[in-house]
Amino acid sequence: MQLIVFLVEVILIFFYLQWEELGQLIEPSNEQYSSYYSTDIIGNDILKFSISMKEKDKLAVLKKSELINEVIKYIPKIDVMSEIFRNGIEDESDFKDNFIEYMESLHFKYLGEEITIEEFQELVKNPRDIHSLD
Repeated sequence: MQLIVFLVEVILIFFYLQWEELGQLIEPSNEQYSSYYSTDIIGNDILKFSISMKEKDKLAVLKKSELINEVIKYIPKIDVMSEIFRNGIEDESDFKDNFIEYMESLHFKYLGEEITIEEFQELVKNPRDIHSLD
């Protein structure tokens, strides 16, 4: 009986390890984005964008970041969202200001009942073009 229990455990462990390996192959890797992160003095992750980096690349990194998930938690509190965004990105271009303006314009659309809160969250999480909202 003990041998049967042992064999079942070995089989279960084997399948679990195979499942974990398969999961790692399926999950997208964030390694390509790791060079954009630094840590501030109190241990918070900060996105660092160079001035030469293209806006579409900044958006791609932002979409995969924890920062955007943190911002979305506070929708529709635009003041908190903006503060989190300002503190979570180091960028010498106008990307940060443009994205905050984008969020503010979405906020006005939400207040005017042009979009729902779900659409607001989706448009912040997956922005197509932060310069136009049509």
